[in-house]
Amino acid sequence: MRFYFSPSSRSPQLQALPVFLCLLLLVMAPTASAAGWVDRLFGSPGAKAEPTVPPPGPSITSQPYSPAAHPIDRNKAPAPAMAMQDEEGLAALPHIEETELTDEDLLPSIFSADELATEGNLWDRLRNGFKMDLSVDNERIAVQRQWYAQRQDYLDRVAIRAARYLHYTVTEAEKRGIPTELALLPVIESAYDPFAYSHARAAGMWQFIPGTGSIYGLKQNWWYDGRRDVIESTRAAYEFLTSLYQKFGSWELALASYNAGPGAVQRAINRNAAAGLPTDFWSLRLPAETMAYVPRFLGMAQLVQSPEAFGVTLRPVLDHPYFREIQTSGQIDLAAAAEIAGISTKELYQLNPGFNRWATDPDGPHRLLVPAALPMDFEADIAQLPAPERVFKEEYVVRKGDTLFAVAQRFKLAPAELRRMNGLKSDRLAVGSTLAIARPRASDDSYVLSHEQRMARQANKACTIKRTHYTVRKGDSLYAIARKHNVSAGSLAAANGLRINSPLRIGQTLKIEKSGASSNQRIVASKSKKGDTAGTQKRIRYQVKAGDTLSSISRRYNVSIQQIKRWNGTSHRIQPGQGLVLFVASH
Repeated sequence: MRFYFSPSSRSPQLQALPVFLCLLLLVMAPTASAAGWVDRLFGSPGAKAEPTVPPPGPSITSQPYSPAAHPIDRNKAPAPAMAMQDEEGLAALPHIEETELTDEDLLPSIFSADELATEGNLWDRLRNGFKMDLSVDNERIAVQRQWYAQRQDYLDRVAIRAARYLHYTVTEAEKRGIPTELALLPVIESAYDPFAYSHARAAGMWQFIPGTGSIYGLKQNWWYDGRRDVIESTRAAYEFLTSLYQKFGSWELALASYNAGPGAVQRAINRNAAAGLPTDFWSLRLPAETMAYVPRFLGMAQLVQSPEAFGVTLRPVLDHPYFREIQTSGQIDLAAAAEIAGISTKELYQLNPGFNRWATDPDGPHRLLVPAALPMDFEADIAQLPAPERVFKEEYVVRKGDTLFAVAQRFKLAPAELRRMNGLKSDRLAVGSTLAIARPRASDDSYVLSHEQRMARQANKACTIKRTHYTVRKGDSLYAIARKHNVSAGSLAAANGLRINSPLRIGQTLKIEKSGASSNQRIVASKSKKGDTAGTQKRIRYQVKAGDTLSSISRRYNVSIQQIKRWNGTSHRIQPGQGLVLFVASH
């Protein structure tokens, strides 16, 4: 199980004890480690321990791929296999803390049948680039694949999130000549959530930890985290995976190394080679998570390759770029950029998740990803924006008793950032001196996906833990009880002071702890504004006529101008013949 929350802030205002205690509740639960990673890149002391599962026995054999051999029963949860090895595999299945989806999240996946027929379905293009051997089938793959096949709602949520990014990740894989299956890796790493964050400090849809991110050129500072940047993290992930493939000569081993680290994989290979055993992935003894990780990836790829064979459907994703890149020529407030673009700041953050704060990094990257449908002159509008409107600054006169830390805390800045803004060489402040303070131009609500906002929401959720009790019955296992109550086996064990493989006694009482963050994983429509819920209204296509304005169209259909802009990713400029999507009340 992975917990997703924003990285710990170094801002003074977030170091209050209540927030720290709330976050500690999340961090204390042991979870599966995240992918990759540099502290294990060449093997850490922990990685030298014996693997936690036995090697595959004779019953785990590879055979030709046969969907009919694994029928899906949607009314029954995946049954644990007889061997402990499969219990461990199930323990490593994904259990992701997800952010609820709103109507705005649905927008990229809303298009007409005509648009789909013209542009094509991206899943088809993805399949055309498959290069890995997906004909291999065994129990380890089947149990992982079945988990996904029984969760159509999860597949739907992933497709909705991926609609913004999948075209880019597929295109980049094609450019590099690597298997397009690798564009599915964020599905199992993060559910294609660029704001995903794990207890192991892995961030972004590719789940880089800080050290590995730095090795692959992912800049990380107070303003910006390249591990969440869609373009930069995709580049780094494909470079990392390609280097692992070149080292091991196998994509399965490359994926295992992405999860456990190449040092752990190399040691497993060396052990088998010394014993005269095969050194392919299926023959190696690796940590439990990695033993499940590669089968999970292959199971997902098989589902995408033949969804109908497993009784699932994939929500169509338009085979068309969802975003394009524009240059900003310097720092800019994200609320100001969103206002010029005529889109919400949430949409801008979703395309630019690397920016931690209310503005872009003053030291770059000086670019923004914006919806591809925006007018081409949007970049010129940004370039012409006067400096005071790009980033609002005010002056502060230092008073007696002021310290750099106190002033930074007052204005919600990191002390190092306040020092940088004013070119200070020390923390000393002279009474009467003037400090330049960069401030957001809009209210906090305008920066809903900024680091501070995400951190505050996660802290609130962490403090709403619900506790119940369960009495162990005959035939129960830790994994079965965890699945029944929709928690991870790791968190269940931690709540009761147990190890993952601790035996249970009939009549034993277990504490079940659930965070409010995970109680509901479903698609919901935002109801904050009247008439703003796409899911409860009729979708129509409107063709702009001569003399039309956004104002006149909004009056005609009783919707707001801002809604029209948000639904269509457009600015204030519309042209005759242009097609607009509108959600109007059904009578």
